[in-house]
Amino acid sequence: MADDDRPGALEPGDDLTEYDSPEELEIDDANDSSERRYGSLSEAFNDMKFDLDNQAFIRRFAESLDVEGIYGRSGYLKLVRVSEGPALQVHRGYTNGFRSEEEIRHLLPDAHVWRSQRIKGTFGVTHPVHGPMRGDGSRARKPVPQKPCPNCGDLMPLSGICDNCG
Repeated sequence: MADDDRPGALEPGDDLTEYDSPEELEIDDANDSSERRYGSLSEAFNDMKFDLDNQAFIRRFAESLDVEGIYGRSGYLKLVRVSEGPALQVHRGYTNGFRSEEEIRHLLPDAHVWRSQRIKGTFGVTHPVHGPMRGDGSRARKPVPQKPCPNCGDLMPLSGICDNCG
């Protein structure tokens, strides 16, 4: 599990009985005419250019939930549930809108779970690629690409000294 700079990130054994994030506004976008309805996750992923690793991760939970509609929003997918409760907001680096940590753990036992600061009283999960959003709204740093060693061609560590050639 990667470290998360996001305020409210849960650690194993955290008490989940209190919601300790600042007061937030619920996002009400039910009447937004800019959303596009998709017939499948594949169609939505293709249109919104989601990373392949994240697609597999998102499918692990989305196909197990009672999703009745998939909508493209400005920058994220909204997965509307049949049952009452918040829609999931699937961003490129994270998803929030889960009802509880237990809901996530049941579907994704090893996922990095945190309290949502965007939708009051809900929880989120970090995707494998792109990392989480930070509490200040900025993106986590992207990984620095490794360069090949000019002698052997192996990828060098960020120190710039080849593990193979020294």
